[in-house]
Amino acid sequence: QTEIDHPEQLQLGIRCLPVERLSFEVDVVWTRWSRIDGYTVTFDKKFLDVTGFPVGNPGKMSEYFPRDWKDTTQVRFGVEWQVNKILALRGSYFYDPSPIPDTTMDIQWADADKRTFALGMGLNFGRVTVDGVLQYTVTDGKRDIAGESGNLNGSYAGGGGNPAVSLTADGHLWGGGVTVSYSF
Repeated sequence: QTEIDHPEQLQLGIRCLPVERLSFEVDVVWTRWSRIDGYTVTFDKKFLDVTGFPVGNPGKMSEYFPRDWKDTTQVRFGVEWQVNKILALRGSYFYDPSPIPDTTMDIQWADADKRTFALGMGLNFGRVTVDGVLQYTVTDGKRDIAGESGNLNGSYAGGGGNPAVSLTADGHLWGGGVTVSYSF
């Protein structure tokens, strides 16, 4: 059991229409990740007894995970072309920097800087609209942690010594969505 406060966000955007059916949008999103200094996970005794899951300190029912996350700023770009009264085509891009420093990176919150590209469309049939999106997210190169994460090192300290745990990670993610709306 734990409690994690989601950080505040502030978003500002501007949309311009250089020609009648073409619009461009730029948004800036600031997220206050620094409010998450860390959190404590409390384990249920029955869970520990059944699973034999080790907590960092034997006999302890809770574990503190320092975070020390950094605030981030995203800049998002979007374009929409209203082809006709029915069809709109859309595209977007944004860069999402990771709030997680190398010193507190761990498997629970593996993250890296990301780039996201999306294509979408909208169909307007009067009272019924259908919107669809296809999105691709890729990490900005590989993230290499070479022993500087106290959280990772502490996860493997039970075997004795002072391990310097290394981690290399990258990722690709495809996503899609469809929304159907009806106006009364």
